[in-house]
Amino acid sequence: MNHRDRYYWFPARKTGWGWGVANNWKGVLVQIGIPVAVFIAGWYLLPRREAALFFGIFAVALVVFVALHWIKGEPPYWRW
Repeated sequence: MNHRDRYYWFPARKTGWGWGVANNWKGVLVQIGIPVAVFIAGWYLLPRREAALFFGIFAVALVVFVALHWIKGEPPYWRW
């Protein structure tokens, strides 16, 4: 593991644009934790007909998810 791999939580994808699978425990926690939190919020809120609150939580979680990838990930660019 080189310095670049230790510095970034999310390496850039091999092809395309964006980030791949996390390469340390902090990134794995983000990539598993945020979708699980959204799932739990949906499981709890949607049967109670609180869709607006759920979609608000979903939007905030999505922004946090992308922001963490942008801040802690390798700079994305298009790769062939």
